[in-house]
Amino acid sequence: MRTLEISREEAGRRLERYLMRMFPTAPRSFLYKALRTNKIKVNGRKPLDLNYMLQESDVLSVYFTEEQWQEFSRKTEERSGSKGSPVTVPVLYEDEDLIIFNKPAGLLSQKDHTGEASLNEIGRQMLEDGGLVFSGSFRPGVCHRLDRNTAGAVIMAKNLKAAQAVQELIASKKLEKYYTAVTEGRIPWKTRTLKGYWIKDEKSNRAKVLEQFVPGSSPIELICRVKATTAVFSLVEICLLTGKSHQIRAQLAGAGFPLVGDSKYGGGAGKGQLLCANRLVFPDCPPSLENMTGKVINAPLPKAMQEFINKTFSK
Repeated sequence: MRTLEISREEAGRRLERYLMRMFPTAPRSFLYKALRTNKIKVNGRKPLDLNYMLQESDVLSVYFTEEQWQEFSRKTEERSGSKGSPVTVPVLYEDEDLIIFNKPAGLLSQKDHTGEASLNEIGRQMLEDGGLVFSGSFRPGVCHRLDRNTAGAVIMAKNLKAAQAVQELIASKKLEKYYTAVTEGRIPWKTRTLKGYWIKDEKSNRAKVLEQFVPGSSPIELICRVKATTAVFSLVEICLLTGKSHQIRAQLAGAGFPLVGDSKYGGGAGKGQLLCANRLVFPDCPPSLENMTGKVINAPLPKAMQEFINKTFSK
């Protein structure tokens, strides 16, 4: 038997949700049976059902075998992923609340149907190996995502308050996210705001940008600033105001300037899309993130991308 004390951050959650976060691989049927057979108690008593609303300082008594703890605990998640996956990721910044990774192209931000390792699992393991103890049901996780083949800065929160604060900064568009990209074609403007409506075909894993709203679509917006051009390429800085899968790739392609190397959206030159999330600018932050107020986090461009830029735009 082990005991779990409910913290202030965890109070207000249903017992079922808490248990599913603590034991993510446990079937619901197992949890219901454990409750019926008095293997889960709250403050020494059997709750009426799994809809019980947890209160701060509640004590859960969980009568699982050691094998069940090992099988169902989140700590037994895939630690480093499939063969060939990285076991560490470069760190751009870290404090007691956040860690910001420099995600390489080719690495998933979050696990998908393929079951491959993602930054979520690798980042958690790095934190655990570094001595961070995960309290209660909260587990560190990425606060936003980059497409698999997009490199750059990704924030992971170490605690619930930090996660909530970052999500609020993103939702309110106060956290500034900048990307560097190279497109095909000579873009004629200096600065332009691109707007539209985003919808994604999950079967083809391809986003579409529409001029008019249709059911199921979402508004999207970004600012594109041209930094340099040649007769056939443009170097641009993107300020992303909304964050949708493939948004930058689809919007630039829709404007007639696909990313170099992005064959899915019409870019035929190069090997791999030339896109990097290379700068985060934090605004005035709430007390739970006071260390981040005014900070600018820069990620270096991938080597191949930097070499292409130097070769193409230094003439």
